[in-house]
Amino acid sequence: MKKLFVISTILLLSGMFFPAYTQESGIYLNSEDFTNSTLTHSIDCAKSNHKIIAPGKRPVVKVVHEGQKGKYKKSDIFGYRDCEGKDYRFFDGQNYQVNEVGALVIYQQGKSRAPIGEDAGAVAKFFFSNGPDEEVLPLTLMNLKEAFPENHPFHDALDAYFSGNTPVSSYDDFHKTYKVNRILEEHLR
Repeated sequence: MKKLFVISTILLLSGMFFPAYTQESGIYLNSEDFTNSTLTHSIDCAKSNHKIIAPGKRPVVKVVHEGQKGKYKKSDIFGYRDCEGKDYRFFDGQNYQVNEVGALVIYQQGKSRAPIGEDAGAVAKFFFSNGPDEEVLPLTLMNLKEAFPENHPFHDALDAYFSGNTPVSSYDDFHKTYKVNRILEEHLR
């Protein structure tokens, strides 16, 4: 009986800390769909045979949904969510992984760290936009200042924080956000 109680308690607690995992994949037709998490051709990845093929250089996204094949021009849709739960945006023929939506939308192309023996050129490049409808720009101090030309306290905070070797793409592990988003949010109040 004691053993049954212990097992029941463990199962109950594991459900609290590890909720059931269901992941959806699909296409975002526009930025409003992205903002509202509305997926077209939405499926449960655990149950369906579904593919979204969005090669980097090709202008077309191929979708296999419930046995039906379809194509979308990247220029006609916002992006997609893959079965790993990662969102992607298309802009000027490029694929950008959406890393964070905050005061800025932070994007990434490439891997966060080049595995041992792999070319260092494979390391991620970071980008931002002022919102899901806005232009995607490289994440640099100058581009950030130009995006907020009148916000001089923000400029000063950027200069102070990123004056050394700290990359503009630094992530704040304590606050669970990109540092540039945290700095901007403090200077938008």
